[in-house]
Amino acid sequence: RAGRWIANLEDLVRYIESYSHESIRLSLLMTDFEVLHPSAQQQLVENVDILIGVTGAAVAWLAYQPKGAVTLDLFPPNSAFCNEGWGRNTVSHYGGLARHAGIEHTCIEQPFEPQSERL
Repeated sequence: RAGRWIANLEDLVRYIESYSHESIRLSLLMTDFEVLHPSAQQQLVENVDILIGVTGAAVAWLAYQPKGAVTLDLFPPNSAFCNEGWGRNTVSHYGGLARHAGIEHTCIEQPFEPQSERL
């Protein structure tokens, strides 16, 4: 199946699960929005303080995050649409939407892994 994914997802999960700070409690939920009904997607995002996703239509759900939430938008290398840094993409696809929704947004470029290597 073609699509977007995080090539080093296992590393990311290990990092998040091992993160510790005295004033922060993290709960991790991973899901593939492609298999969820749109109403279930909306209900999930309405309760998410930190949204991490590969850039694409599902990132638009950031508009339903609680005010003050954050979104990390993952881009392939050499993207013309990602200026890394919080609040530096105020007119990009999802940066502009985040600005209007009161959500903090940033993007980062991540290495690309061809689909054939994933299978």
